[in-house]
Amino acid sequence: MAVGSGTQAAESERPKAVICKECQKAGLQSRVFVVGSSMTLAYTAPFYDEKGNRHVHDPNATATSYRCDNGHEWSESSRSSCWCGWPEKKESKS
Repeated sequence: MAVGSGTQAAESERPKAVICKECQKAGLQSRVFVVGSSMTLAYTAPFYDEKGNRHVHDPNATATSYRCDNGHEWSESSRSSCWCGWPEKKESKS
């Protein structure tokens, strides 16, 4: 009942899978560990557009470094995006 619905919610919120691409190419399996993570700290306030829709145009980037137990190392960088398509679809105010 409540336990089942909580379990389903937790399942849908599971983070993306991280797999070592080098091990995958070689047909190996490995565990992946986060070596470090950093995030820029610029603040941009959320805002509401002319139709009352909330926008979060967060310019921050997150960089995460990984290492698998076979010794492969790599980094990934990501940015968040707003439901409106920002930053790929930037609004022009002209």
